[in-house]
Amino acid sequence: MFPPNTDLGWQWRQTQQRLSEWLELQMNVPNLPRSQRGSGWSLQWLAPYITWVLGMALVGLLLFIIVRGVMGWWQRRADRQFVGQAVMVVDEPIVSSQEWLKRSRTLQGQGDFTQAARSLYFAMLQNLHDRQLIPEKRSRTDQEYAAISQDIAPEGAIATVLQTHEQIEFGGNQLSAQDYERCQLAYGVADRAITAAAQSSGAAK
Repeated sequence: MFPPNTDLGWQWRQTQQRLSEWLELQMNVPNLPRSQRGSGWSLQWLAPYITWVLGMALVGLLLFIIVRGVMGWWQRRADRQFVGQAVMVVDEPIVSSQEWLKRSRTLQGQGDFTQAARSLYFAMLQNLHDRQLIPEKRSRTDQEYAAISQDIAPEGAIATVLQTHEQIEFGGNQLSAQDYERCQLAYGVADRAITAAAQSSGAAK
């Protein structure tokens, strides 16, 4: 025996033919008992479509499971990369304020005033940390540093260095030699204020 034809077009033609025969039977033999008017035929007519619907639902479910699995794997991979980057940041060796100053002078000599001023910024933060005035915290913003350091250098020298850094990092500014000189002068005032504050704090203890 040959297997039944499962082609959708063939099934549709068969359905049309069966429907036509069923309507003709209903019209020509109206007095037959309902049980004899093609009993069970409607289920046979719907069977191919039910099969198709169930098959499509199964395929959709499988696709959903696959897509969800891929997205979960991708998220876990992104999380691992983020954790790895965080660990790398934490494991970075501490650079002393003197080393930052040395880098600043080197960059100034190379004409890279933007990165030279950025090095002054890190030198100042490291100095504040080393002297136990403002412990370093990577999540702390420049505005937070400015608010905390008001009592250390009320003349605004620290704020000037912080604002210069904000202009570099968030404004995309490229500094000129004059801009760097202004930042360098502010750093010198801030450094003296930090030293005085640390000595005063030590004397109070």
